[in-house]
Amino acid sequence: MNYLYHMIPKMRGNILMPLNALKERYPNIAAKHLEKYHGREKILSQRIPPLNCLWNDVLHFTAVHPKKTHAALKKAGFEGLLTRRWFKIDPRLIDPHQTTVFLYNDEIERDAKENFTTFSIGNLSQYNAIGRETSHYYREKRAREERPLLFHLIPHILYKGNLDISDLEVIEI
Repeated sequence: MNYLYHMIPKMRGNILMPLNALKERYPNIAAKHLEKYHGREKILSQRIPPLNCLWNDVLHFTAVHPKKTHAALKKAGFEGLLTRRWFKIDPRLIDPHQTTVFLYNDEIERDAKENFTTFSIGNLSQYNAIGRETSHYYREKRAREERPLLFHLIPHILYKGNLDISDLEVIEI
């Protein structure tokens, strides 16, 4: 079975929630998470047409096992960049009708409906690899001594909802 993964963030309680919901409930924690969008604030107002919401109204998952991301970053010359603890999520725990896949096609506008596709558990294996473009991007960032975006050009699984993390498996790399 293919799984979804989410870095374990600083949080309170047992509910993983989108950034906008977090801002309402825990503004100090949300402010810390917003720092990763410094210089990229425009993304926060990006629309997600299939879910009729904004980028920060959804949880972001990856189908790429963290060990693969870690290996690609290490091969590019980055050490210790990747978070070591992750939630391993059975995709059956999320409502497929509230989920879409952001394909991350740089040749299409980010919020164009063509940049999204229907979520299907059966299709997760299509999104669980680090592509050549991402590996090349990591190497370019290393050569420039810049911090990379960890999931650049990797499809995102976007879920409009909260997730109870009480019984989720935690993996460490």
